[in-house]
Amino acid sequence: MGLFEYGVAIVSSDGQREEEVRPWVDTGAAYCQFPAALLTSLGYKANATRSFRMAAGSLVARPFGFINMRIGTEVQPVHCVFDTTDQAQMLLGAIAVEAFSLAADPVNKVLNPTVSLMLTMHFDENE
Repeated sequence: MGLFEYGVAIVSSDGQREEEVRPWVDTGAAYCQFPAALLTSLGYKANATRSFRMAAGSLVARPFGFINMRIGTEVQPVHCVFDTTDQAQMLLGAIAVEAFSLAADPVNKVLNPTVSLMLTMHFDENE
């Protein structure tokens, strides 16, 4: 697991505004996590709830949905936990990093372009 801060932008739901943020790139986290108040101010509403097991063993439920994020010049929709507490850190999770075809380099504290794998259940000798 690697952990470092990286600048990204959350694009408003109408595409008219952006909020620059520096979440922790956490290769051990699946999803992004940002303050619910920030996401709401950008026009987002959670459309689901997800349960998470905390390190101490307890379960918590958090609002969950898609947001639009910009890294460099590319904008992609990413899964996001809407943090309703004042305790959690902003996180850039592994699913979002992969959605941008990037790989975390925790030694140099950067995200590097990578070639994604195209895996299929189908085998074609001509490909």
